[in-house]
Amino acid sequence: MKKVVLLTVLCSLLASLRLAAGPLGPHDCPALLGDEQSRQENRAFRTSLLSAVSISDHAIGIVHRGDWDTPRRIRFQGLRLVETRSRGEEALGVVELSEEGCVPGCARGAYALRADDALGPQGRVLAVLDGVVLLEHDGELRYLLAAGSPEPVWRMIWRSSWTMLKVPGQQAGISSPPPAQRASPSSASKHRRGKKR
Repeated sequence: MKKVVLLTVLCSLLASLRLAAGPLGPHDCPALLGDEQSRQENRAFRTSLLSAVSISDHAIGIVHRGDWDTPRRIRFQGLRLVETRSRGEEALGVVELSEEGCVPGCARGAYALRADDALGPQGRVLAVLDGVVLLEHDGELRYLLAAGSPEPVWRMIWRSSWTMLKVPGQQAGISSPPPAQRASPSSASKHRRGKKR
């Protein structure tokens, strides 16, 4: 029993020392975190669908142009979010890969995640927040949660990809055709019924 406790303490101490030395970067494990080309593709994807992530006292707001639902928590075998950090203006998530066999070519240890990194073949990091990493995984919004962090409350805000323009000399908004050019509901339905399908 004492040996098990001592071994557990020793493993925790070694993990802490590894984290203190600094996490490994994406170039140390491209099979998990992607390469520079995948980062560029992920950045283009993120900026096309995600307008902003805002944090308030009550919720994390996701302003997007996608067809995403509220994020759900995800757990990966052999990978856990240890903490999140700020490095200058860049936020980092530190994940620990605990089972060598789960990602071929990647050593056990701590790895830094940044926005636009991959997370396996079906995942991409969208944002790193306090104690949370938001990602898109297999077409859905998911998140990793650091131990001891409170469960986040999400607020989804859909934003249209189109904008309304104001034409000089006209009132802003969507204009309708003049009354003479409008089709009545009955004439529109007759027109649809007369079409061959």
